[in-house]
Amino acid sequence: MAKVQTSQTGSGKKPHSQGSAKKSSSTALIVTVVVVLLFVAVGVLVFMLNIGNLRESLLRVVSPQADSEETVSEEDLREAQIRDEIIRLDAREDELDVREDQLDVRENDLKIKEEEVTRIMQENIAIQDTLSPQHESISSISEMFGNMESEQAAFILSAMESDEQIILIIKNLDKEKSAEILGLMQPERSSGLFERMILQE
Repeated sequence: MAKVQTSQTGSGKKPHSQGSAKKSSSTALIVTVVVVLLFVAVGVLVFMLNIGNLRESLLRVVSPQADSEETVSEEDLREAQIRDEIIRLDAREDELDVREDQLDVRENDLKIKEEEVTRIMQENIAIQDTLSPQHESISSISEMFGNMESEQAAFILSAMESDEQIILIIKNLDKEKSAEILGLMQPERSSGLFERMILQE
């Protein structure tokens, strides 16, 4: 009789402990699922908001080939930009060389022209020095002819051989006096002097 009671009592405790174990294992499972869901939610949130550049890091881990391709394409782009810049600089350098050559040619031309101008100026100074006494002499001679009677001046000038000297004297006279003298000279001589004077104008 006592054995039966003991077995009943023992069998009555067993179902109670099994229910407790089931309850605690379900609670642990729920807690685990909640924790896992919480981690997943936090991970998704961090990934979506890209906190700490986690998204790029994960993408690099997941697809390292795409990252390397992106790096390679960036490097190719930089190399292409550097090549373009080198080509541009080379073209600019060539353009500057051409301009420098042109400036050298112009500088040489200017030196030649400057030397030519200096030479002409020196020649003019020499001519002026030579002609200055002659001019003074011709001016004084012209003044003498201007003071003479026109017939006498025409007679003397007609006797001179050098047409150039006659023309210089006549040009230094006033217009009325020179017209009178030329009118009194022989027509052939005066017309020849007129022609030469016209050519010298």
